[in-house]
Amino acid sequence: LGGENVQSVVDLLVEAEPDHGWDLTFEDGLEHNIVPSETLTLNYTVKNTGNAVDNIIVKPIFSINYFGSDSSIWTAENNSFADIEVNGTASLDFSITAPSDTWSGTIATVIFELYSDELYVSNLSLNLTVQQVSGWRLNLSETNLIIEPDGQNLTLNVEHLGNLARQPWYSKAGEGWNISVPQNGDIIQPFGESTVTIFVTPPENSVAGEVGVLRLRVSDG
Repeated sequence: LGGENVQSVVDLLVEAEPDHGWDLTFEDGLEHNIVPSETLTLNYTVKNTGNAVDNIIVKPIFSINYFGSDSSIWTAENNSFADIEVNGTASLDFSITAPSDTWSGTIATVIFELYSDELYVSNLSLNLTVQQVSGWRLNLSETNLIIEPDGQNLTLNVEHLGNLARQPWYSKAGEGWNISVPQNGDIIQPFGESTVTIFVTPPENSVAGEVGVLRLRVSDG
């Protein structure tokens, strides 16, 4: 029993454990500008750096650095691709529509969480910076537009359509009935409302029922 010539040989079956890995690359970089209601579509490539054919799920998660009193809600859908070979790639795209009420200066960081089926693997972040848009509207729906012969005040509703706090500046725009307007109003927050009072004087010798034109320009201060 025993001796130098006794040998024992055992065959062991071993299997490499799956190693999941992904590289995600955006064609146009990781810093982008966007304005309210704009839809931005960005192309990206995922590469399977693991050691087996794999499926990827890309889940966008938002971290928002709000400017001022912005409380807009950002959302985007998941994306996926199946059966990507080892060292193989797949082309995908990310589409995002900025909320219509988002403020200039807000930065939305999109954290792309990368999963192999249900297993979390890694992440990559992209920044969307909201740019300024300007806009004003005069709402006459609640204004009585019948003017006394000697002139009278009209109070108009002013709607701020821009996404950065601004003063409205007023001026007469072209021909029309004579109007006296203040130079500017108080600062209005994004998507807020205010009023402006103007004095309207009908032309001399105007008759009852005559229709006139008022031209008032509103712009950013």
